Amino acid sequence: MKPAQLKMSVNSDKVSQLLAVVSDAKETSPFTEQFAERFQFLLDTGDLLVKASRVNFGDGTTTAGEIGIGLQPTDGFLSLCTAFLAGDGDFRIFDHEYSFSQSVENKQ
Repeated sequence: MKPAQLKMSVNSDKVSQLLAVVSDAKETSPFTEQFAERFQFLLDTGDLLVKASRVNFGDGTTTAGEIGIGLQPTDGFLSLCTAFLAGDGDFRIFDHEYSFSQSVENKQ
């Protein structure tokens, strides 16, 4: 019996492009340290940075026994990068979350 082979390929072009743009911007941005802190916050809270946007199980564009996976940034990671690139040093994408947690702490 011939063993079955499975080949997987991952396309992470969208994630790579986003990281390249952010990497270029960090050289001139005054908010690089804040970006790093918010990035670490995403990691610490367990937020995912990438998601599988499509999975191709051999529908004609791949050969039999191949699985193609496309990755793209999650909404949280994309929002963080967008705020950084827009020069939003307050990273307002997180304001709602912080204001909610602060109001809960103040009531106790």
